[in-house]
Parts: sequence; structure tokens; C-alpha cells
Amino acid sequence: MKNHPPLLILVPIIVIACYLGWSLVTGSVRIRGIPEPITRRDNPRRYWSYMGFFLAIFAVLAASFIWFFS
Repeated sequence: MKNHPPLLILVPIIVIACYLGWSLVTGSVRIRGIPEPITRRDNPRRYWSYMGFFLAIFAVLAASFIWFFS
């Protein structure tokens, strides 16, 4: 019988996924240290570079979580 994944690891992954999804839907991402949010309308190249970086990091975290607990 398999063990359930630890909840303390699963909750942050869900929160990060919700934040990234919300950033993709609204078209703006707020980054700590930058006073104004980066919007897709005002600066699409910068927005997609940040979102690409964040999505790549999230994909690595999610893949490692699935690999560890499958």
C-alpha cells in the first residue's frame, strides 16, 4: 500500500500553481523588490521572460515531487 504524500510539501505546490495561473489569467505578475507589477500589455517581453522562468522552476518542482512520491 502506498503512503500519502506529505501535506506540508503539497500545499506550497498548490499555492504556487494558483499564483502562476492567476498571473497568466490577469496578465500581470508582482515581484518582490519591484514596486510596479509587470503587465503583459505594457511590457510583454519582460512579462514572458519572468513567467517563463517561474514556470520552468515550477515544472522542475512539480516533476521532482511526482517522481519522489510516485
